[in-house]
Amino acid sequence: MTEEPNLITLDSENVIAFLEDYDDERVLLLTKADNPDDAEFEKNFRKAMKTQRTDVIFAVLSSDVDECPLVLEELKLKKENLPALCYMGIGKDLNVCRLSDSSVGYLEHMLRSLLESDESDESDTGETEHEAQVLKTMTDSMVSQRHQEKEEESE
Repeated sequence: MTEEPNLITLDSENVIAFLEDYDDERVLLLTKADNPDDAEFEKNFRKAMKTQRTDVIFAVLSSDVDECPLVLEELKLKKENLPALCYMGIGKDLNVCRLSDSSVGYLEHMLRSLLESDESDESDTGETEHEAQVLKTMTDSMVSQRHQEKEEESE
């Protein structure tokens, strides 16, 4: 695992341990390595998440999706569902948000908002009220979208 203490890069060797870490709150971005649009979104996600809550582990898994079939199966995703954002609460709480074009746009807007607030904030705390609110909004949006998808699937 690399980079910041709360921002890690996953690969086929460490992704299973990350998924099975039920003691920590985690957010995972899954992208396709061969998609240039995903690469730009991933870059912005990494930049913004470096400044977020240190008690949440943020991770990125960007690879050839054929290398990680068990991960997709565990998260109930298909290759076509990527990019996706997964929120994993403490315990086995799991919410997966398949990112459509509109939701990627929304999350990119939220990430830009985080980055802009970081540039203008010289606080020593490392976390502003605005950052915490943006993270909460992102998480709430993911959970809401997942509930809506579940309702649509059951109809």
